[in-house]
Amino acid sequence: MEPKQQPPYPLRMPQDLRAELEKMAAESKRSLNAEIVAHLEVSVMRSLNPSRHSESLSRLASLSRRLFEMEAQLMTIEEIRTVRKERFATAKKNNQGAEDISSLAAEVAQADRVIRGLKVEMEAYLARYKKLEAEIAQENKAP
Repeated sequence: MEPKQQPPYPLRMPQDLRAELEKMAAESKRSLNAEIVAHLEVSVMRSLNPSRHSESLSRLASLSRRLFEMEAQLMTIEEIRTVRKERFATAKKNNQGAEDISSLAAEVAQADRVIRGLKVEMEAYLARYKKLEAEIAQENKAP
């Protein structure tokens, strides 16, 4: 899934508001941009559809954004792992010192651990997303 890039939009805001948004972004493990977008989505959803579902929809949007960010991180880490594997293979082929080969093997193993951890985290977020999606669907069936 390739993200659509929008042209940047410079946003001026008071420093104290930015500081608060940065704090919230750090707590929710999102970028500042993702945090601002999540808050804007909540605001727009509430004004367009002030139904009982707005909180759930907001959480769904937040989970969706986090999954998108995690997917981008995963792609980056997988690229790093590929480069590290290539360096390891080259070092082994060129009979570099055992210390160099061991260090490169450790780097590949570290990238593998990070990828596994991120995939586990993504699965947990996806499960939360699907559960919330099902709850919203159930709420929509209720009168």
